[in-house]
Amino acid sequence: MRNRLFDLVIWDWNGTLQNDLHYIYDNAVKVIFEKYSVPCPTLDEYRDGICPDFMQWYWKQGIPRETTRDDLNAILKQSIKDHGRPAELFGDAFRVVTTLCERGYQNVLVSAFDITSLSEAIHRNEFTEHFLQVVGDVKDKAPEFDRLIREHNVSAERCVVIGDTVDDALAGHAVGATAIICSRGFHTPKRIEEYFYIRRAFSSSSSPLAGMHIVESLEDLLPFFP
Repeated sequence: MRNRLFDLVIWDWNGTLQNDLHYIYDNAVKVIFEKYSVPCPTLDEYRDGICPDFMQWYWKQGIPRETTRDDLNAILKQSIKDHGRPAELFGDAFRVVTTLCERGYQNVLVSAFDITSLSEAIHRNEFTEHFLQVVGDVKDKAPEFDRLIREHNVSAERCVVIGDTVDDALAGHAVGATAIICSRGFHTPKRIEEYFYIRRAFSSSSSPLAGMHIVESLEDLLPFFP
């Protein structure tokens, strides 16, 4: 019998399993700024600033304040449709998720991605049977993590959040879960490392990062899941 460290694994989608940072930047972000005749930030500026409440970031960059989340999502969907090819998974994504399933871990998926597009991507990449639940359109992940922890009757200490942003780490920390952040997604490694450094500096724990880790690829996750 395996000595499992976690009873519930909560995955992020965009930038964690789906390799869509450059895809979204090239086919949506640039299109949005061109549509509104506003200079487009660089990819690194986008990665250094984007956050779950992404409208705040777009407004700060000069996109008109009357522009809504639905307006930008519509541009994104149309641009992806025009592009004609959806974003692909990271090369190690399917193998790592299926390996965790084979080892008996319970996997759920929580994403800010709209549920229609998310469900299509899950089906297209043959992930349907590998997630007990798929939750999309999530604006604030911490309450959703808390709900899933209670719903699955597990302790927060035996729950792990796998994402690619500081915000994933913050949400995991808020509910007492372990956070493992893969640094090749939507937030720059520098941004992630600075967050972890600040957490270390202000933590009163003798082992402040025991429940927080940075990895460079999903392959690096496997030692955490015996």
